[in-house]
Amino acid sequence: MPTSDYHNHARWPLPQGVVDLFYEDAAEKRHLEHSLRRLFTSWSYDELIPPTFEYADTLASEAGTQIAEEMYRFTDRDGRTLALRPDLTVPTARVVGTRLYDQPMPLRLFYVGPVFRYERPQAGRQREFTQAGIELVGAGTPAADAEALALIVEALRLAGLQQFQIVLGQMAFFRGLLQEI
Repeated sequence: MPTSDYHNHARWPLPQGVVDLFYEDAAEKRHLEHSLRRLFTSWSYDELIPPTFEYADTLASEAGTQIAEEMYRFTDRDGRTLALRPDLTVPTARVVGTRLYDQPMPLRLFYVGPVFRYERPQAGRQREFTQAGIELVGAGTPAADAEALALIVEALRLAGLQQFQIVLGQMAFFRGLLQEI
């Protein structure tokens, strides 16, 4: 049986950057998503499923400039500009800041879901893809950082990656460095 068709059918083409997944490809994707959910849950993280689209201003306000420029935008019947979520970190921050702010800290949240970015087509890049991640909110300790890193390593290995590099950045450090220059 054929696996997912990454080529367009002449009569009903797909937009660039999206694919149909079926048979083995669909089963493999769902298996990985399920395995990641199990892993995150085993570390006491709770799943968050934000809406697929929100007000564009909300998503753009916290997203980086490049991601904000890559959002798929559309207008609702009332003339408000909406956008498909370009990532899941910003909606998670919105939920924490507006709905979960009074919950005991730290919050351990995870997400696994589709995101959409209008990127220039290139090999290996899709305009619709699945993002999985965790957010450990309100801990702010080296132990919390170590927990997040250990979980990331475990998730990467679960996804079949054995050789990888994790690059860490601390914006406060870089801002301070730039001020000194």
